[in-house]
Amino acid sequence: MRYEVIQTGAGRLMIVFAGWSTRPSLYRGYIRSGFDLMVVYDYSDVEFPDVDCLKEYREICVVAWSFGVAVAHRWLLSCPDLPITRTLAVNGTPWPVDDRRGIPCRVFGLTLRTLSERSVGEFRKRMFAVSDPMPDFEPVGVEHLRGELESISRMGVNDPAREDDICVWDKVIVSKSDRIIPFAGQMEAWHGHPDMTVTGGAHFPDWTQVMAMASVDKDSVERNFSHGAPTYDGAATVQRAMAARLSEIWREVSSGRRITDVVEIGPGTGLFTRAYLGWLRGANLEFWDLAAIGDDLPGKNLRYAAWPTTRPTLSWPRLRCSGSIRSGGFLQSADGCCVRAVRWLYPRSDDRLSTS
Repeated sequence: MRYEVIQTGAGRLMIVFAGWSTRPSLYRGYIRSGFDLMVVYDYSDVEFPDVDCLKEYREICVVAWSFGVAVAHRWLLSCPDLPITRTLAVNGTPWPVDDRRGIPCRVFGLTLRTLSERSVGEFRKRMFAVSDPMPDFEPVGVEHLRGELESISRMGVNDPAREDDICVWDKVIVSKSDRIIPFAGQMEAWHGHPDMTVTGGAHFPDWTQVMAMASVDKDSVERNFSHGAPTYDGAATVQRAMAARLSEIWREVSSGRRITDVVEIGPGTGLFTRAYLGWLRGANLEFWDLAAIGDDLPGKNLRYAAWPTTRPTLSWPRLRCSGSIRSGGFLQSADGCCVRAVRWLYPRSDDRLSTS
């Protein structure tokens, strides 16, 4: 594999695993605000290069497209300690050559045997909708592209993907009009995934929308929320009702239990905090938030912590936290973990975390 990094001076990185036969030029125009961009390509060798610069980023988001999904899938499973907060698979599966869950073996074999400059050109046309303008592709030799296909096929055989690992991906996008990887095969591959979006686009969908779904500019979120915080409570009618109801649910499910340590993720202005402190007394509280947390929240023994730089290890349908998300071991021993809006901040979080 090779890679290209476009640096903007950001502390966050977007990694794009390119589709077969494409090169960085196809993706350079889609840099997200607040992120550097790394494009990984050329799968004639599917070993990810030793990139020391990854350790310098406080957050990494990963987008993989087409055969890049299969390559990225194996890489993600091998690097649990990187601060990866968002993973998005687009029109690809962990099984690149598979009669049920990828490109059928017969079709792949025929493509490999008949590969030529003409067939590569036809392949690239099928990536896009008929009405889409064709981009300019960087020239790549046919024999080199053949080697990439052979390498990807060997990877699928030598390192087979497991169905239990599909949730290494936070979100999956599948296009009904995909003329490269059969729609039915993709649906079979991702069956049971909790966050799959089906679109009507082509194999290469609207990449601006894809990149928007792949990341949240948390610096912008912090600025906007902090700016609106002074007037938030006055307009938060629905949020106040939700906080009250969630507090009631929590009180019901914890009846009879003594709660001494609580972590609240995303307290904001404290609507939910004030609701549950109406019945919860004497607990140690710790707050995590992107925005600055006010010093006027009620309660005793408050501890404030910045948003963790690495995501929890999660499995469906239950949430499990491990590693550095535990703030000094506090979460490990906490009796309650309260979340209202963590899903868009920490997209891998299970909705049921609020009642854990």
